[in-house]
Amino acid sequence: MSRTPDLSFQMQNKMVAYKHIVTELNAARLKGTSYPIVHSLIDASASASASASDVRGMPSFIASI
Repeated sequence: MSRTPDLSFQMQNKMVAYKHIVTELNAARLKGTSYPIVHSLIDASASASASASDVRGMPSFIASI
């Protein structure tokens, strides 16, 4: 059995979670309030069943943006 469908589903779940975070970030920006973007992305990644290595790598990913 191929793992590709599982990985695609996991990635799709992450993208949906990230879309929600970006929507919240934009709403906060329009209100002129701060938003904890890094923590929110880490939490979304963890809740989307990301592996521990993905979560540990998130701060480096954010720093590279």
